[in-house]
Amino acid sequence: MEKLIPIWEKAALTVEEAAAYTGVRIELIRALAHAAKHGRNDFPAFWVGTSIKIARGPLLQWIADTAVSHKDLQHAVKIVENADQLEMTRRRGRPRKRIIA
Repeated sequence: MEKLIPIWEKAALTVEEAAAYTGVRIELIRALAHAAKHGRNDFPAFWVGTSIKIARGPLLQWIADTAVSHKDLQHAVKIVENADQLEMTRRRGRPRKRIIA
């Protein structure tokens, strides 16, 4: 039987856990992580295989630094909006299957 560890005690969080922990949209967390992967910001994310993990301690520090420096996360928001817009536009060919959870 797997013992569940509370989010506030975990060292690494999934995207969903980080979103629940911080109150930020999942899409924004993913956009920040992908931007960090390509060297565009300092978001504390890393990959284990194909899944994104966020270090909890550095995430809290990143939030504090972002709040103190009054950083604008508009670039990440624009990435999310662009992805949403691209998904809504109809492309040539057969439409993609959508998985509804």
